Amino acid sequence: MGIMTAIVQLAVYGGLALAAGTSRTLMTGNPGTTIFIGRAAGALFIGVALLTAWQGMITFGITTYD
Repeated sequence: MGIMTAIVQLAVYGGLALAAGTSRTLMTGNPGTTIFIGRAAGALFIGVALLTAWQGMITFGITTYD
């Protein structure tokens, strides 16, 4: 069982490492792609922050229309 687990992990994480290395090369070679990914990540972080704040307001009963 241990050998099978090691083989599966090597296949999965090895493939992931190869894909990450290749995609890094492609992204750093294209400034437009790098800018797009940075902006998309920033928008995602802002969206998650707003969702978290909204859920906090709901949880603690804070509303702006009292």
